[in-house]
Amino acid sequence: METINKKFLQQQLLAQNEKLTPEQAFYLVRDFFSIISEALEQGEEVKIHGFGSFKLRDKKSRPGRDILKGRTVQISARRVVTFSPAKRLMDEMRENNEHLKRVLVDSKSGANAKSAQAD
Repeated sequence: METINKKFLQQQLLAQNEKLTPEQAFYLVRDFFSIISEALEQGEEVKIHGFGSFKLRDKKSRPGRDILKGRTVQISARRVVTFSPAKRLMDEMRENNEHLKRVLVDSKSGANAKSAQAD
C-alpha cells in the first residue's frame, strides 16, 4: 500500500482532471494544507464535512519515564493537533471492513471446500 503524501495527492489530481497542469496541482495541494495550518495556528477548528475535524489541544506538563536510564523525567507542556473523524467517514470505514471480512471468510470457505474436495 502506497503512503499518501502531497506528491501522491498531486498525481491523483492530475489523473482525475486532464485540464489541470502539474504546477496547478502542486499549488492546489500546497494551498489546501496551508489554509488548514494557518487556521489551526490561529486557534480555529477546521471541519471538513464528511471527513472530520482538526483542532489544537494544549497538553499539560506531565511526568514520564526514561526507559534507558530508568528514571522519571518531566515531559514539557505542548500543543498538539488532534483529528476527530466524521461519522460518515467512520461509517464508510466500517462498511469497507465488513466487506473485507466477508471476502476473507468467503476465500477461507472456498479454500476449505477445495481442499475437502481434493481429499
